[in-house]
Amino acid sequence: MTLSQEPRNEFQPSISFDVSLLVYVKEEMGNQDIYLKFLSTTKKSKRLTTHSTDDSDPKLSPDGTRIIWVSKRDDVKGDIWIMNVDGSNKRALTSRHAFERTPIWHPRGDSIYFTSKLPGSNHEQIEQLHLNHCRSIEKSQCKRTIIAEQGYDPAISPDGRILIYVR
Repeated sequence: MTLSQEPRNEFQPSISFDVSLLVYVKEEMGNQDIYLKFLSTTKKSKRLTTHSTDDSDPKLSPDGTRIIWVSKRDDVKGDIWIMNVDGSNKRALTSRHAFERTPIWHPRGDSIYFTSKLPGSNHEQIEQLHLNHCRSIEKSQCKRTIIAEQGYDPAISPDGRILIYVR
């Protein structure tokens, strides 16, 4: 199934478990934003982010209700953000202290994994962020755990038991 007529401008797709939703990045006039497409209808895609800096790497939650992504709106290195699937309730999960990218959901939807690089470090690492500890707007209250001191680009098995990454 072809979903895009502009493959150079639309990329990084993530599809919901029930195959009803697709989120992706679309670049227009040099700016990358997150879009949502309902695969069961012929409705036009909905633009979810509109900030003047790049938004990328969207991933739908296992239940299809939330999206995590990387935004450069507060930090040119990139931070992990979360929003509802309709684009509401956008908030940062990480802050400026590190470079963060490639977020993925745990299959239970209660945590995410991502690549981070701390200032002054010579290597990237894999971290886990426990979302049940991120209820407040205060990012410092999110519980982060280093999973691998050296590694990047995590992927996880459907049952959540095996985390694979590049080292």
